[in-house]
Amino acid sequence: ANTWNMEQAGDGRRPVVLLCGWLGASNRSLRRYKLLYSQLGFDCLSKIAPPGSVVAAVTRQPGANTELDQLAIATLQELQDCDCSSFFVHLFSNSGCFLWETIRYLLFKAGPPSIDGVDRRVVDASKLRGVIFDSSPAHYTDLSSLEAALRHVSPEGERLNAARSVTSIDTEKARRRFFHFWSGIANDRRDTPQMFLYSKHDRLASTEHIEALIEQRKSTIGGARIFHHNFRDSEHCCHLLRYPEMYERDLKSFVGFCLQQTHHQSKM
Repeated sequence: ANTWNMEQAGDGRRPVVLLCGWLGASNRSLRRYKLLYSQLGFDCLSKIAPPGSVVAAVTRQPGANTELDQLAIATLQELQDCDCSSFFVHLFSNSGCFLWETIRYLLFKAGPPSIDGVDRRVVDASKLRGVIFDSSPAHYTDLSSLEAALRHVSPEGERLNAARSVTSIDTEKARRRFFHFWSGIANDRRDTPQMFLYSKHDRLASTEHIEALIEQRKSTIGGARIFHHNFRDSEHCCHLLRYPEMYERDLKSFVGFCLQQTHHQSKM
């Protein structure tokens, strides 16, 4: 029994994890993660950004009232409905990171209190306990990695529509947008603990850039708050599939640390 997380939630409510799926993911492909989190005492909420919204995010920043903005608002409302005492975010690939970037904008950025009349601060941001970057973020200098990721999207019509949209992207605009995207993760001053799960064998998410990011995050919020594991030879978003016991151990260690921090703070 994993009673430690229930005790440290403070009031018996189960913590919630938001799973932000990779491009081409399905609810079925996230089942393995939901089961693992459920065994650890979590309730799960999963969201998968539509391919077209991910393509649009390559050139458009959060707050532009895009499809991704609307998904982020709906996600925050669902989190609020969960009435959780704490929540975690688990991000898969850049698709998950783009969605989290938009949610993060709604949670933390100064600006109008609503988008289309919908309250964008429905969730207490202080309930965020930890962020897991799984096969992410993926550094890119051109659109080849996006095109490669789109090959896994189904149904075919959705894949072809998204692929056609890529051909019309202004590459210089995409490069400027990427700098904003990467900097938002690298320079985040909030000290929420983070874990990076990656692999040298991952052809979409560069180990070199992730490890440089890890060092930057350590220097920004402290090494004790940054967890990381290089799985060496697992494919993109396949670390749990390839190394289930190791993955569970890492996840349990990170979650335990985050909830223990909350437990200590509540007693101060």
